[in-house]
Formats: sequence, C-alpha cells, structure tokens
Amino acid sequence: MSDFLTPSADDFVPEERASGPDFGPVPGRDAAGGEQEADPARLHEAAARALHDFQAQWKAAGDEAMSYIRAHPGKAALAGLGVGFALGLMFRREQ
Repeated sequence: MSDFLTPSADDFVPEERASGPDFGPVPGRDAAGGEQEADPARLHEAAARALHDFQAQWKAAGDEAMSYIRAHPGKAALAGLGVGFALGLMFRREQ
C-alpha cells in the first residue's frame, strides 16, 4: 500500500519539460565526444537562444506574480510588510 502512496519524481515534471531544454550539440565536442574547434557563431547563437529563453521565463514569472498581486492585494501587502520587517531585523545596527 505504501508503494501506491509514494509518487515518483517523474510524476511532478510536466512531459514537455521532462527532457529538459535542448541547447543543441555541446560546443567544443564532435558527435563522438572528441575535441573540436569551437565555432564562435554557434556559441553566440546558443548563448542568444539561452538568453531569450531566460528572458521569456522571467517575464512569464513576473506576469504571474502581478496577476496574483492584483487578485490578492491584502495578502501581497502583508507579505511585503513581513519581508520588510524581517529584512529590517536582519540588517539593523546594534547601538
């Protein structure tokens, strides 16, 4: 019965993210895993693609946070006050 109640970690990962992002072949390695000369254009393209993906995820997270704040302004204000109070306690100077 306990096996039924113990989910695997794969149950919590959506299928589209289960394999992770595909950044293409590893720069500096050939198909057999040996060393090869790095191609600056491919490195630039991979870095630009990774930056674009990061920016899209960051914007989506910000949009989600803003919609939550608009839906629950009281909770957001109390959370902000709590975080400010905690930071104030952490960084106050002893006199």
